[in-house]
Amino acid sequence: MLKRVNRLKKPVRSGGKSFSSKNFILRSAKNSEEVVRAGFIISKKTAKKAVERNRAKRIFREEMRLLLSRIKGGVDLTFIIKNRSVFENKEGIRKEIEEAIKKEGLLK
Repeated sequence: MLKRVNRLKKPVRSGGKSFSSKNFILRSAKNSEEVVRAGFIISKKTAKKAVERNRAKRIFREEMRLLLSRIKGGVDLTFIIKNRSVFENKEGIRKEIEEAIKKEGLLK
């Protein structure tokens, strides 16, 4: 679970960078604080059952929690989950998130 200060209340819609991968879209924007905040979105079109949507968000939150210490501060990240294969491959998700953050230039 992410700490409260690392949770993003409203998703990044526009005004930032965007990166697309097989399983998600990452949108990032600078914030006025020195903390990294992350939010996760998954639509009913991707996973019909709430249990599946919540599980996908839990997987992403945990992988993000493990990477927080390596990300530069002062940024908001929104992950739009777009693929159901997220449920099967946790290790692949960690690598994919790390690659996306690296391409955005957000790693320390």
